[in-house]
Amino acid sequence: MLSFQHWNGKKIAPTLSLTMPAFEEATKVLSSFHKGRGLGDCGTIGEWVWAATDFKLTGVWAKDECDGEPFDEADDKEKWRIYPPKP
Repeated sequence: MLSFQHWNGKKIAPTLSLTMPAFEEATKVLSSFHKGRGLGDCGTIGEWVWAATDFKLTGVWAKDECDGEPFDEADDKEKWRIYPPKP
């Protein structure tokens, strides 16, 4: 069974399940999008890369405010990054 580092709302902690996972075979990147509501304008996005024996967490983005603005757009995603912390 795989265990993943995951943002639990307060810190990085282990989890055994992911919401809406997707795997990009060419890049070996696994992503997860936990929508705060059906519109997808808030929630949490995580990305992991396959590291020979397990998936290593490479990024977490979180948007708490459900404001009708898209959350998963690549252009805006960087402003919601919480891990790794912004310099």
